[in-house]
Amino acid sequence: MEIHKKLDELAELVDSARTMPMSSSAIVNKTDVLAMITQVREMLPETLAAADTVIAQREELLAEARGKASKIIADARAEQARLVGDHTVLVEARRERGRTLEQTRLEIEAMKSALDDHVDAKLARLELVAERIVETVREGRQQLHETNPYDGLASALSTTDRDEAEPMPEGDEDDVDPFGSSDQRTE
Repeated sequence: MEIHKKLDELAELVDSARTMPMSSSAIVNKTDVLAMITQVREMLPETLAAADTVIAQREELLAEARGKASKIIADARAEQARLVGDHTVLVEARRERGRTLEQTRLEIEAMKSALDDHVDAKLARLELVAERIVETVREGRQQLHETNPYDGLASALSTTDRDEAEPMPEGDEDDVDPFGSSDQRTE
């Protein structure tokens, strides 16, 4: 299913994102994440339409089963009317009608149960897809909220500082500020 592929791509984007030092937070491209979420949202109507189709098919099958049941009942009643003259035949016809009605009822229940199971399975799959989408969106939003917008700037500045850093002054290494400042302590 296409929606599963998009969710897997979104998960891969988050999994492969650069992580923050000493943190479980990751830096992801906001535009990429939002684009993927938009694509998933656009696919949802297709998935929902598929579920609607399954439900419509179930209704059609139930209507067909009801029609068959009505025909069987009508046939049984017609047969009963034909056999009314003979009491023995009438008794047998009533028994047969009862068996036919019971058999029809059992067949309808079996069909309804099978259709309900089929629809339930489809809806369960749809529910899982929707839950995965919601969880992925929730994680993406959480990561966006947890990500410090200045982290990338600090990383870029530290790279620039290293490239432009002055050579280390001669003297005792303990005199150098560990945060990159070139000020020396006065003794």
